[in-house]
Amino acid sequence: MKGWKDKAQEDLSRADIAHLAGNEGLARVCARRAAGWAAGALLEKENYSNLRKTAFENILELSNYKKENKRIVELCEHLTASLKKDAHKEITHLPENVDLLADARELIKILFPQFSESS
Repeated sequence: MKGWKDKAQEDLSRADIAHLAGNEGLARVCARRAAGWAAGALLEKENYSNLRKTAFENILELSNYKKENKRIVELCEHLTASLKKDAHKEITHLPENVDLLADARELIKILFPQFSESS
């Protein structure tokens, strides 16, 4: 059975491939899932009582659990942000030109500084 690190590495790789192929929706899903594996692992490691089932829910819980760390909260907010429509209600985008793949990688490194994508 794969551990969270293997799952996060796979999802980050999938996100990179999707991004290169222009499939930003899949890239966002994979980036969130990778961050969610790490969030869940940290919450479990610290015996957090509100551990959730989905990556998205674990990112929300992490934001609440680590609310004193402004950078973690900010990254969690990015990773759980909804798409916004432009003024013509045609094109959707993330607020503030957020890069979820970069944010997922940064969050994982903050939570687990030893994490390496090439293990």
